[in-house]
Amino acid sequence: MIASYARASINPFKNLQGNEAIASNIYSLILKDPLPDEIISNKLGDWKLEQRFVNGIFVRPKLYCYTDAENNEFFRKASGSASRHINWVMLIILI
Repeated sequence: MIASYARASINPFKNLQGNEAIASNIYSLILKDPLPDEIISNKLGDWKLEQRFVNGIFVRPKLYCYTDAENNEFFRKASGSASRHINWVMLIILI
């Protein structure tokens, strides 16, 4: 029931006019632009801004990489594989 509620509560944010949803799962959402400040807080249950990125490739859930906008750090996620081996070229080929 909790997972169903989480999916239902995230759906309105996947369809925001002018703010494309790039990727999501039950508990997180990657949007083209940040949510408005009045929606983001550190309170339990509220949306949090975890990171901003400048470049990214999102192939499917749990298979993506991006560059952090603040410190230029390269992040990668590859469920079922050693993510340290994933790079830009590999993901571009998969698209």
